[in-house]
Amino acid sequence: MKRPAIIFISFFCSLLYYNCNKAEDLSNDFFSAVVLQEGRDCGDTFLIDFNEDVSSVTGDTTTIYYANALPSEYKVEGINIKIRFRLLSEEELFACFTSGIPFPHIVVTEVK
Repeated sequence: MKRPAIIFISFFCSLLYYNCNKAEDLSNDFFSAVVLQEGRDCGDTFLIDFNEDVSSVTGDTTTIYYANALPSEYKVEGINIKIRFRLLSEEELFACFTSGIPFPHIVVTEVK
């Protein structure tokens, strides 16, 4: 393989690694949201609506998400919360849309 190709591939892999880690670092911030209601077809998973733009972390333009791992004391419709969260890993991906809108999922890591 020629040297320029090796340099390009190395640069591309480094850029990809940096961008993936950057998204995880952004989720260390607290984001304000309101708890909406229990999801219709995802067990006891509640829907939350962010009061601010989280697209830089999620890569999605929606503000409504299923909040996996939301502690039970915060599963109250209409309360305002501040959360830290992460995206689901590839092994955790699943969808709940047998009835209703298929909202994306996040995993709550901390609430206040």
